[in-house]
Amino acid sequence: MRHTILYEDTVNQIAKNLMKVFCLMGKRAMHPAAMDRPIRLNKNLLMKCFLSRYLRFEQEVCGQAMMTFSQLRPVSNTHIIYLHGGAYVWQGACVHWQFIKELLRGLKQKVTYVDYPLAPEHTYQNTFKMLQEGFDRLTRQYPHDQFVLMGDSSGGGLALAFAQKLCKEKHPVQPREIILLSPWLDVTMSNPDIEKIEPADCILTRRGLEAAADRYAGGADKSIYLLSPINGSIKGLAHISIFTGTDDILWPDCRRFADKAKAEGGKISLMEYPGMPHTFMLFPLPQAGQVRHKIAEILLN
Repeated sequence: MRHTILYEDTVNQIAKNLMKVFCLMGKRAMHPAAMDRPIRLNKNLLMKCFLSRYLRFEQEVCGQAMMTFSQLRPVSNTHIIYLHGGAYVWQGACVHWQFIKELLRGLKQKVTYVDYPLAPEHTYQNTFKMLQEGFDRLTRQYPHDQFVLMGDSSGGGLALAFAQKLCKEKHPVQPREIILLSPWLDVTMSNPDIEKIEPADCILTRRGLEAAADRYAGGADKSIYLLSPINGSIKGLAHISIFTGTDDILWPDCRRFADKAKAEGGKISLMEYPGMPHTFMLFPLPQAGQVRHKIAEILLN
């Protein structure tokens, strides 16, 4: 028993040290000047390192890549559409690929990764155009699948806003579930509780997010639901699951949105993890395993 406890303590300490390194990089990357150009990684190299054995189909949509992954014989018609985080200016990173890999290992379902347009070269209008065309194409290619919208950070906000758009426009195919990981729900960053949380957030800064939001909005009103889905309608949406840590400056808006959704009769579950930072579920932490286990429960229900 004592050896087991020592092993778990060692694993936890290693995970915390990895988080410290990432947090240091994150704080530097959140400088407003870093938002002036999109940050891209070598997508092909990352994919080969993490997901090459699972890639089933890659296609181009509006000049952007959309990749569908699965095990050789998926036994479920559940199809996750994953939207990566990165404040709308960073391309998906190795933590996103690894997270998708863990999902594929645990679930015999399809996952489509959308490499959507980034600011400041593009605005939210380009992003939604690409996402809509990609979604319509997927629903034609996989007519029997049930789609789940999932995303982390800015990708979580994008997933919710796109679900609201599909519902508002009465699209014939609606997602059966919406799963949001540390989502960015209000790009105005106007919640007064953010100031109280910011000293504890080891990754995000208010100034950095405000700069990214300005570039993504392209001069549009940042309070519209396509940019800040916290202001969008809840009526008619599928069940929403939100996973968030309490040391995340986006946590107060997750709470505010959950309260609003419940008051309006929406179907929502808010799962809060004390002391956890932004997008902790993407890192090798015990709590991340708990989140993946809960996601599996939701999708297999």
